Amino acid sequence: KIDEAIDGYVAKFRFGDLCEQEKSAHDFLALAQSFQCIVLTEVPAMNNMLPDVLRRFITLIDALYEARNLVVISSDVSFETLTSVDVRPKAPQSTDDDVEVSIVGTGGSSGRST
Repeated sequence: KIDEAIDGYVAKFRFGDLCEQEKSAHDFLALAQSFQCIVLTEVPAMNNMLPDVLRRFITLIDALYEARNLVVISSDVSFETLTSVDVRPKAPQSTDDDVEVSIVGTGGSSGRST
């Protein structure tokens, strides 16, 4: 759903209408070919996005970049907050079923203690 548009030049979309809906790279490429400028409003902080939504947002930005489109992003959060993403992997949580195995003092092909 296009909020506003000037034929072939600029189109305005809400973030949710593009990235929170089932859209593909093909959809975003078609959009990039249809308009020279995309205005994207109501963009949330990336840390608050679900993984699928974040993936779609990145795919959208990639498609617009490749087509050399102008992109205007409107958000209620600062640029630093908008773009901060914690990409560190989460530490695995242990369970009671976890078993720690360590082998001490063996070596060589004979398996004798050293």
